[in-house]
Amino acid sequence: MAQAQPLAAETRAPNCIEMKTEWGFVQAYNNCDTTKTLNLKAKMAFGPDTKCLPVKPGTRANIGPALGRFDEVVVCPGDYGTEPEGSNRDSLGMFTVKCPMMNPAPGKHNEVVGYIVGTSDKSVKDAETTADMFASLVVTNQQETAVKQECTPQKQYIAMGAYNANELGT
Repeated sequence: MAQAQPLAAETRAPNCIEMKTEWGFVQAYNNCDTTKTLNLKAKMAFGPDTKCLPVKPGTRANIGPALGRFDEVVVCPGDYGTEPEGSNRDSLGMFTVKCPMMNPAPGKHNEVVGYIVGTSDKSVKDAETTADMFASLVVTNQQETAVKQECTPQKQYIAMGAYNANELGT
């Protein structure tokens, strides 16, 4: 079986993709008979294009604000035109990570004192780098900076920032 090659440039979306402007957003309808998710964006006539966002088969997604008329829909380059199953993208098509912050004091190593959250439209790694900017804001009752633990990708979008343990739960 031949290996799929990354797209070198944007390609016109297949005819089974339908685009509409509704409620101030460009909406993509993936009517293709495939099990693969297509990463799509709208090329705008005036202003910036929308971001590349995944649209699963048989679904529609808001892929950006309708700031004007769109000219065409394209499949994004460099990503094979698909999003792998088990994607780490959240409900808005972004990458969101939540990182528990633990108490560094002896005997309190399992105590979660808060969370830091990062988001990115590029990768989980970039989202974690964004989360790191908020680490110094999570402190223990003894005013010590908490220690970051392993971050986990989230399926639901959470605004980036620092949170108390009771704000996000587990």
